[in-house]
Amino acid sequence: MKLGAVTGFNCQNSPAFGRKLREDEKPAVKRDIEEGLKILGKNMAIILPTNCSPSYKESDIGVGQPYSRSSNELLYPFLNNWGFSAQQKQPSGLGKQTDASPYVSNSSAYNTAIINLDELTKPESGAILSEETYRKIVNNNPKKGQDKSAYTYNVQETKKALTEAYDTFIQKRENKDSLPEVERRGIERLESDFQEFKETKGKEQEKNALYNILTDINGNDYWPNWGNETDKNLFSKPRNDWEKEQRTSRLKELRENHKKEIDSFLFSQMLAKKTIEKGHRTLQENGIKGIGDIPVAFSDAEVWGNKDLFLDDLRMGCKEPWNDKPQKWGFFVLDPKKLFNQDGSLGEAGEFLYDKYERAFEENKGGVRIDHIVGLMDPYVYSENGGREGRLYSELYRGVNGDKCDRILRKIVLPAANKAGLNASNIIAEDLGYMPGDTKNTLQNLGIGGITVTQWCDAHNVWNAPGNNAAMIANHDTASAKELYPDKMERRNKFIELFSSGAKNVQVFWTDLLGIKERYNVPGVTGGDNWSLRMTENFEDTYHKRLEDNDALNIPEAVLEANRRRNPNFSKEHPWLAESLKHWSNVLKEKEN
Repeated sequence: MKLGAVTGFNCQNSPAFGRKLREDEKPAVKRDIEEGLKILGKNMAIILPTNCSPSYKESDIGVGQPYSRSSNELLYPFLNNWGFSAQQKQPSGLGKQTDASPYVSNSSAYNTAIINLDELTKPESGAILSEETYRKIVNNNPKKGQDKSAYTYNVQETKKALTEAYDTFIQKRENKDSLPEVERRGIERLESDFQEFKETKGKEQEKNALYNILTDINGNDYWPNWGNETDKNLFSKPRNDWEKEQRTSRLKELRENHKKEIDSFLFSQMLAKKTIEKGHRTLQENGIKGIGDIPVAFSDAEVWGNKDLFLDDLRMGCKEPWNDKPQKWGFFVLDPKKLFNQDGSLGEAGEFLYDKYERAFEENKGGVRIDHIVGLMDPYVYSENGGREGRLYSELYRGVNGDKCDRILRKIVLPAANKAGLNASNIIAEDLGYMPGDTKNTLQNLGIGGITVTQWCDAHNVWNAPGNNAAMIANHDTASAKELYPDKMERRNKFIELFSSGAKNVQVFWTDLLGIKERYNVPGVTGGDNWSLRMTENFEDTYHKRLEDNDALNIPEAVLEANRRRNPNFSKEHPWLAESLKHWSNVLKEKEN
């Protein structure tokens, strides 16, 4: 939920010095690392936001695409070979044009930036995007082949490309009998998929389409600033017949005058959903599970489309007892009285929240990270006019949700996880900072793990971190390991400390894996230039060069030394594995011939 800017890093033309593994060595390295992690009782995940994924230079459209050919051929085999079993991604919603932070995206709409535009040019996809348009987007990318995203450029060009794709689809659908056989079959598949999408997702996605249309009409992407009161309250329950008539008339007008825009938006959402589904199969084939990331805040479009479910007068923020001045985030808050009915069943707001988590768990078989989980359990809230403030459930609405702050987790979040075949161990609670009342105990009692950021803990606390926690040195809101620990031996020790922590889940931020010093995000900074650092096509060369310099994470070494710390007799009890991990550790420090 924090925003920021980054300095430059460019290694795409750097030679590779640290020796890469030969193809015949890779299966053995994978086997030994996985065995070492198994003895440690560890799962290893990379924290890699989707737009940081690498792209081949000839297909770079401005942001990384997690389910593209480059990710399939370069990224996922690399992660699989080094023992990573999961990838924690960024919030998967549709981003704003003016802000690259994924934490302000519309989580109710699919992120169209992940759509592989090159595939839309292929006959088997109906050739609904011209090769000329696609090549123009790639060739004009101002960050082509660089280690930075061109976020705003991508948003603008992807929108135009998807409009062309929809127009071509409509034209070819009307004349499909005259198309070559492969194209005709592609159009017919799209036609069937689009119809199914409209039947299953059309109603909820139409709201997102209308929000975009009204944003343009009202000249502002934040609905409280709109001048038209009917537009502001289009989906709110009318107070009288006049309001009902105004809103019904306005909705009919928008649907009639903007039918093409609505259908085009739904079409792009269908393409994004298909990309996600295909991407899940790709991850599974490479032995990688996706871990989602859900912000506690609701997007502007979500609130606008469901205004009656939210409180009018209170907003969510954050308050710590050691700081007199609270952080006023301005996030809207669901009405506690609408979460549950008198009989304990889910109310309107409860159903709305359940649907949000059901989708998240269904799309992420590795689990979900919940950002600022105290915001679900007992958030600090305040009124904008300076009136009421306090903890929502334990102070202001005592008795509505109970005082133990666990009802939303027990009756909404965990059931949504269970439906997807997951459980409490698949939830990562972002529990950093102040946790009021019994919220910490509640998480432990439910078996939900928190986060251990080792840079903020002493060695004793890292060693004794709760077993169901996720441990990391850095994340998207912090400085990199290389910036935090300039001394190479100290940084090496921190990597070993990470793997020898008590937490069973080890998470490595991607810049730390590659030994990159620059920050991905500087909290508090907005705009398209922040959140822009990304992998280049030759990220593996960068990794091996920095391994030789002792800057990157030497995974065999960290796994070996962590095992030795946890068990002083490890080398005696597992002599073959210890010797093998030591061998691979040294191989990675060799110079390329």
